[in-house]
Amino acid sequence: LSIPNPATAYVAERVRAEENETFMYIGRLSREKGADLAFDAARQSKIPMTFVGEGELFYGDTPKCANITFAGFCNRDQLTAYAKSARAVIVPGRWREPYGLVVAEAALSGIPVIISEPSSLASKVHELKFGEVFDPFQEDALLNLVRKWREDHALIKRMSESAFENASAICSTQDSWAQSFIDLMRERVRAAQA
Repeated sequence: LSIPNPATAYVAERVRAEENETFMYIGRLSREKGADLAFDAARQSKIPMTFVGEGELFYGDTPKCANITFAGFCNRDQLTAYAKSARAVIVPGRWREPYGLVVAEAALSGIPVIISEPSSLASKVHELKFGEVFDPFQEDALLNLVRKWREDHALIKRMSESAFENASAICSTQDSWAQSFIDLMRERVRAAQA
């Protein structure tokens, strides 16, 4: 039995991602999370990019790039403000993630996702047509995607609409998540008493 984690959209209305320019990375700034891959793609493509999070990368001697913003740790209101101006969220992990709350929250808000193959949600992102999948070990794979996404407004709009309409398939609401566990416990109790 699999009970999807609960997730909440950043905003109630669809983010009009096709009208936005800024790509986002949300999470720990570490190599296993692929933050360096996102940084390199942004630096080379010159796309506007905001990094939300903290970690061992990008401190001290990090090259300064006019198109890249490091927001550090953000509370929910700050994160929501950044999400409203997002064109896409990049999830470039090198290792398999057991879920991916960032993916669910972005998609529920209508923000398309560029995700790496090791992620457990990569196949759903592709199947539900709200993002594209790349190999984090293939040189320039992410760079080529962000260059394409920067220019293709129609593609971004289609994926944004699909995300907003279909993202509930990959997560639960707080209420449905709790109810699923209650139902499971009741079922186990009945089975034990039989």
